[in-house]
Amino acid sequence: MDDGHMSHISRGAAKYRLHTCQHCQALVLNLRSLLDPSGSTRTASGATLSSYSFTRRHTIQAADQACNFFQFCISNVKVPASKAEPLRTIFPVEDIADELTLEVRFSTKAIEGGIKCYCWVSWDRADKAWMGDRFPDLFWWIFEVSVPKDAAAVCLSTKMIDPCPTSPDNFSMARKWLNNCMESHMKCRAPETSSVPSRLIFVGQGQNPTELRLVPTQKPGQDMSWVALSYCWGGPQPVYTTRENIEDHYAGIDLKILPATVRDAILVTQKLNQQYLWVDCLCIIQDDETDKGRELNKMPDIYHGAILTIVAACASSCRQGFLYDRAAHQPGVVIPTRIYENQGGIAQLTSSGHKNIHEEPVETRGWTYQERILSRRTLSYGTFEMKWTCQEHHFSASDEEQTFLSPPLSSNFPMSGTISEIYDKWAELVESYSSRTLTFPGDKLAALSAIAKYFAQYCRFEPEEYIAGLWEKIMIPCLLWYTQDPDPNTCHDHDYIAPSWSWASLQCEISRHLPPWGLEDEYAQAEVHGAEVILKNPDTPFSAVSRSRLTLKGLVTRAVLDIATNRVREACHAATMSEFPLRAYPDHFNFGKKENQPNEVDIWCLELYRHRHQSVIGGPGGESIPAALNEYRYGLLLRCSNRSLDYYRIGSYMQEISLDPDKSDMPLISDSICDRCINGQFQTREMVMFLI
Repeated sequence: MDDGHMSHISRGAAKYRLHTCQHCQALVLNLRSLLDPSGSTRTASGATLSSYSFTRRHTIQAADQACNFFQFCISNVKVPASKAEPLRTIFPVEDIADELTLEVRFSTKAIEGGIKCYCWVSWDRADKAWMGDRFPDLFWWIFEVSVPKDAAAVCLSTKMIDPCPTSPDNFSMARKWLNNCMESHMKCRAPETSSVPSRLIFVGQGQNPTELRLVPTQKPGQDMSWVALSYCWGGPQPVYTTRENIEDHYAGIDLKILPATVRDAILVTQKLNQQYLWVDCLCIIQDDETDKGRELNKMPDIYHGAILTIVAACASSCRQGFLYDRAAHQPGVVIPTRIYENQGGIAQLTSSGHKNIHEEPVETRGWTYQERILSRRTLSYGTFEMKWTCQEHHFSASDEEQTFLSPPLSSNFPMSGTISEIYDKWAELVESYSSRTLTFPGDKLAALSAIAKYFAQYCRFEPEEYIAGLWEKIMIPCLLWYTQDPDPNTCHDHDYIAPSWSWASLQCEISRHLPPWGLEDEYAQAEVHGAEVILKNPDTPFSAVSRSRLTLKGLVTRAVLDIATNRVREACHAATMSEFPLRAYPDHFNFGKKENQPNEVDIWCLELYRHRHQSVIGGPGGESIPAALNEYRYGLLLRCSNRSLDYYRIGSYMQEISLDPDKSDMPLISDSICDRCINGQFQTREMVMFLI
């Protein structure tokens, strides 16, 4: 390799903040075979481009001399333990040192729209005959190969990531994504009717922070294109708008006093040639409940109407910012490439481990969920790279040319369908949302209110049909939520947030029961006889509630729940008591003061759904043969309030009963009164129950 090429490699490594040295520069990636004589890229999959072999001694010496690549291989690549234990792996040890060589192979894989290149690394052994000609893939470590975004590297799809988010190249890429989407994506067009936020931050023309100020949006003829910010507060905001300082903010805002995340969003807005930015802490009067309620009602239109939402995905608080330089993926190595006889370049090796799912801070917070769902376009600054998502495409800085179709926003909101189909969409949204956390538990319903409002518009539901996180038209299936692993200390919050039968009453992740037949009305065993809700703010029908009550009519059975085992048995007073073949899903385990927790609690089982299902098996001639006949039942576990005749939910249940003649499972709901019960006190009976 000539001095000019080595100098080029060193400059490239410095630009991308990557390692290079004489040892890893011995790995030359030959890309000539991917180009035909005209310079076009050939589509080749599985082709070996280059291969190398290093002794264990050389590998250790290179690692000792601080070569990142060989250090990574020593620390991560394992070998089979022995012939007797071929699938147990160990790190290279001294007693097998002479048998080992480090094998490095570069190969290609054809994908839609391009070619990817991978580097395979494995220890080879002289005595590997018992393993065949080659070790299984279990013993290979895989690196993804990326190249710069230049004309000489068009033959590979994966591109190197500029570690500086504020570099001209990165801002140019973001502008190109936005402009292309605005010009050519029909699904991403602005809605025809959309209310605008009451205030926006004017960020100036170009980069002039002296023009930074809050502006009202009531002026006629004003261009109302704005960018929105989605971010984690991470605690109290250092700067926010109040009734006292709003006039000062109209006059001007000092850029230097703003938290880093807001400053970064202002810079990105300016670089995208946009003039207005919406940030909740500055555009909503934080100590004015009327203003907060009004702007909360506009939330669907604020994010859906924004020309773009900037997502500070990597920042866990407003003080952290998101435009800091990114660290290189392991092992952070640049190697030389050979394209033509007198033309070379560079490539980066990235461990495939970095492709594992990484949860960004913004993905853990409750408020940011609806901001992502409702946005038509997002520019997300993650821990590793910048990503773009719109209604038609999703791509990243490293795979800019390898796009794939994104599901449109409307896929989250069914315009029609069966009860089961509409419920499935709502349950999916609630499940995803419930896994996130909130600084203030009282925001549980408010932080989903924009999605609820949008959902109502799509499904043609009325606002008054939204009852504390559930929909009156699909109330029975909406009640079939549960938590698989309730925290022993979790219970319905002391500060009222939602009724016990609403998923919003618990601060934990919830799931839904999925009966195999669906949740249509024909299988329902309970009826809704009324639903009452008192809103904290009548102007925000999809937000917080003060009180709520649900009236249900259905089959009810008295029972006893054993808290230690989660088993349910009949509440008969007789000495011998039968146990129901029933699986209970308690919402919590808090049934009294910690020092006086009971071992058992009296409960009521209210059945919601029942269905008989005949499974089939394939016969010898391909015909269907009836197999097991089962009955499935789903319902709620309730307790009676000590102070009234109201009931509150403590969990749910699922019961599978075999109806085959040779099975003797006893059904939960019996068809006759127990002989040992007095006056039918413990029988299954139809009741009207008031749930709080």
